[in-house]
Amino acid sequence: MQEVAAASIQIIGDKRTIVFTASVKQAETLSNIFNRHRAGMSGWVCGKTNKEARRTLLEEFKTGKIQVVVNCGVLTEGYDNPSVEIIVMARPTKSRSLYSQMVGRGTRPLPGVIDGIETADGRKEAIRNSAKPSVLVCDFVGNSGRHKLMTSADILGGKSSEEAIALAVEKAKETGGRKQMSKLLDEAEIEIQNARLQAAEKARLENEARKARLVAKANYSMSKVDPFDRYQVRFQAANDWDKQNGRSFSEKQRGILRNCGVDPDAVSFSCGKQMIGAYFTQPTPKQIVCLSKNGRYHEGMTREDANKAMDTLAKEKGWS
Repeated sequence: MQEVAAASIQIIGDKRTIVFTASVKQAETLSNIFNRHRAGMSGWVCGKTNKEARRTLLEEFKTGKIQVVVNCGVLTEGYDNPSVEIIVMARPTKSRSLYSQMVGRGTRPLPGVIDGIETADGRKEAIRNSAKPSVLVCDFVGNSGRHKLMTSADILGGKSSEEAIALAVEKAKETGGRKQMSKLLDEAEIEIQNARLQAAEKARLENEARKARLVAKANYSMSKVDPFDRYQVRFQAANDWDKQNGRSFSEKQRGILRNCGVDPDAVSFSCGKQMIGAYFTQPTPKQIVCLSKNGRYHEGMTREDANKAMDTLAKEKGWS
């Protein structure tokens, strides 16, 4: 850390500087070394620093009361101070996005420099002629060799996705030699889109296969339903066994079944007999309708009960 501090002091001069460290102890130690070089030169913050103390320190840094802020995991993103001209990297990272965020703390142009300038070339020229024409990154841990913040793929990428840019760079490294980056970017974008389509199609086919393996099994029966039919029993269709054994309905029985709304030729002999039995023991549909309208019907009422209720109702109503 002594070497990092000594080298940084020689480089930064009087320019506003942010230092990124790998640990809280490192942040505190580096800040102390800076302050031994010049009293009040530096302050340090970490994730556990009191919010009010952090706010005060960053305000002192913004106004120039202190020149260097050493931090551990605090100013990696979201902090905006255009006066920062030097970034000191004292923490390694495997993340290119995190590295670019830390470097980005120093890439803000000074206030008012590019206001009202519409073209990119015009803004670049204004920055070049400003009091802060560039940002200096002092990398003591090899991040710059591990991550390339700007390549031809970034410059030519335009609206290409980050995935396409990364894939194009990888292809350029694998093949070696001189390559047309714009062509690699187009090929990478197509390859990524095709991979997504293939993944979607694979998922669809797997889902279809899964559905095809699902077999529903159910036991079911069929019943004729009439809301006014109180002598309803489980319907059984006519079968050959009845014919082979000489079981058939008499004309009177066939007439009763027709009154029940049942085709005598479509029902089994045993089922038909149950319907006929129910016909003589339960109220008729007309009785059910009449008694229900007059509030005299109840579940479980027999034919005999219904006859008595109808007689009583007839007397009350004066029906002849």
